Amino acid sequence: MGILGALLSPASFIQSKFSRAEKAKLRLPEAREAARVWNHKEAVAGREVIALISGYEGEALDRFVIYCNLHLKISASDNGVSATRKIEALLSRYQHENQNQPAPEPQAP
Repeated sequence: MGILGALLSPASFIQSKFSRAEKAKLRLPEAREAARVWNHKEAVAGREVIALISGYEGEALDRFVIYCNLHLKISASDNGVSATRKIEALLSRYQHENQNQPAPEPQAP
C-alpha cells in the first residue's frame, strides 16, 4: 500500500504494515526463491554428488561437505558439469590445505 492508500485508509495502511499475515505475504516470494536456489544447489552439488567426486566417506566426507558448504558458490546457471568442476577445484584446495589427509581412491561404480 502506497502513500495514496495511507491517506485514504490509514487503518488499512497500519494493518498492512504491522499484521503478521501481511508480513508473511510479503516474505513468501523471498522464501520461495530461497527454496528454489537451495533445491538447485542440492541437485547439482549435494552430499551424494560431493561423495562421488571426492571419494570420501564417513567423517572425512562430513568435513569436506562442511568445507564445500562454506566455500562452494553455485549459481542458477550452474549445471552438473560446472558444479563438478567447482567441487574438483575445491577438493584440490582442500587437500592442499589438509595435506595430512590424502585423497581416497575413487570407487568404481
